[in-house]
Amino acid sequence: MRNVFDILGEYRQEIRSLQHHFVLAGQSFRQMSSMLTARTIDFVSNNTRYRAEVDALYNAVQHLMAGNIPHFLISHDNLTFALNQTQNHLDKKTTACGFGSPRSRILLQLGPI
Repeated sequence: MRNVFDILGEYRQEIRSLQHHFVLAGQSFRQMSSMLTARTIDFVSNNTRYRAEVDALYNAVQHLMAGNIPHFLISHDNLTFALNQTQNHLDKKTTACGFGSPRSRILLQLGPI
């Protein structure tokens, strides 16, 4: 009878060892799958953002080629500021050269966005 209990004790230890390995493997799998999921989400979100930027750049180039000034590349405020600076620079140059007449003034006007 003692041999039977010894054999059952060995089986119990083996079963516990297998259970422990299964639990560790499950935890390892969950950690790996969560890491893989996190990396996949990061990859997809970054590529979505990059694709949106490329689309905006493509649309801006299309507008430029059509002869329009796009607002896709810079914000409206920055574009207005840059156009005002350009106008001020042109005003200084035309008055310094004696071309300060209203006809020589280049008017830059922004429409609504």
